[in-house]
Amino acid sequence: MTLIIVIIIVAVCAGAWALTRIGDLYDQAHEADTWRMDDNRLMRIAHNLAADRAKARAALGKKALTHPRSITIWRSEQTACRANARYAARPSLLDEQA
Repeated sequence: MTLIIVIIIVAVCAGAWALTRIGDLYDQAHEADTWRMDDNRLMRIAHNLAADRAKARAALGKKALTHPRSITIWRSEQTACRANARYAARPSLLDEQA
């Protein structure tokens, strides 16, 4: 009789542990999906902002270049272009290893 009670207690404890572990795995998987969804949403927002800015610049034409805010945007884009050029001009890791 005692053996049956011990087996039941061990089975209940093992079942509770298994359910807890399954719940933890489910939470981790759900969290990973949430991060991936947030990354995709952020990329979509960035793409939409870039498209909107390009449309506004095309609509304003030369007037946009005389506005102080547009000049700031233009300068920041020029800085980004220079930074990209410097990055592209760097020797790659494969070239250094060869």
